[in-house]
Amino acid sequence: MVMDENQILDAISTIANDNHAAELELFENKKRLNNSILDKHNLKSVKSPETVKSIAEKVGELEEYAALFKLFSKLLHPTSYLINSHSTAGCIDNFNILIVSAQKYAFDLFERLRNELNVPEDVLKQW
Repeated sequence: MVMDENQILDAISTIANDNHAAELELFENKKRLNNSILDKHNLKSVKSPETVKSIAEKVGELEEYAALFKLFSKLLHPTSYLINSHSTAGCIDNFNILIVSAQKYAFDLFERLRNELNVPEDVLKQW
């Protein structure tokens, strides 16, 4: 949030002129406050966040990214596909892909939690 706000303040500042000195000073003060929040919490300021694709590549899930990210993105954001093909977007195939993906991620999360909390496998019931 604070990094986004800094970027917005920078963008607005680029179109300001001499008549906006007071506003520019407010912007700079706000950016200093934002940066102090980042420093306080040991967060680094980045010009732009890492892309989902590069994160997927780093964790070895590029194939899954290629297969599912575009579909998820099209269903989540108000894209032409979602607006103009609403009945197609809501089809049973897309629904099933979302359900299976949610189940896969849930089981992965459960397994990671089990490992992190050292829960023995035999404690878990068979799904």
